[in-house]
Amino acid sequence: MLDKVKIALGIDTDDTYFDTYLETLILASENYIKELIPVEITEELKARYEITILALVTYMFNNREMEVDAKSSNKVIKSLLNSLRYRGE
Repeated sequence: MLDKVKIALGIDTDDTYFDTYLETLILASENYIKELIPVEITEELKARYEITILALVTYMFNNREMEVDAKSSNKVIKSLLNSLRYRGE
């Protein structure tokens, strides 16, 4: 998953500068999804699950401010999370 994230962010896969940070974001995204959507990620949902992780990590990586503006919530991420939630039921 780390290489997929780096490619999505335009980071050379040989560049290890952000690896620890990106791995933390990946883990946080996986845990967030599992807590929010407590369903088994089936083979049918796997691609959608991975793209949601990529979207979350990309969003967190590109928006590293200390303050969050509630008005600027990411509608794409909300939609991806909802699609996982309702497909898993």
